[in-house]
Amino acid sequence: MKYLKITFVFLLALGLISRDNELNVNDDWSDITVVYGILDRTQDTNWVRVHRAWLGQDKVSIGAQSPDSIYYTQSIGVQLEELNASGEIVHLIDLIYDNSSRNLEEGEFTTEEYRLYRTSETLKAGAEYRLRIQKNNGNPDITAV
Repeated sequence: MKYLKITFVFLLALGLISRDNELNVNDDWSDITVVYGILDRTQDTNWVRVHRAWLGQDKVSIGAQSPDSIYYTQSIGVQLEELNASGEIVHLIDLIYDNSSRNLEEGEFTTEEYRLYRTSETLKAGAEYRLRIQKNNGNPDITAV
């Protein structure tokens, strides 16, 4: 019994002194796409916003002022694919890059390279659409139904 208590105290002490209390909230960089959009067939124009999740060791105020930290500054393709009941594409809509329709106020985040895409094509009632983003950087396309 005496050896069991000594072993327990030794293991407890070892566990307390070897415990790492440091919390690393940043992971290695990875390309994470963030998309905002609402498709509404009753509207004359539908909008989709595409940007990147920002992660870095610097303060947010530094990264937020750098367009390539929060936006895809290279050309990307954004499309809506109309699908039939079998999931096959029956119609393709290319969304148009639009950086002139919004007057952004200066603030914490840069207004350069703001990524907004639009279509004025009428969306069909009851149709299912898949959004496809082609980043053209070797990474797989992003899709959402």
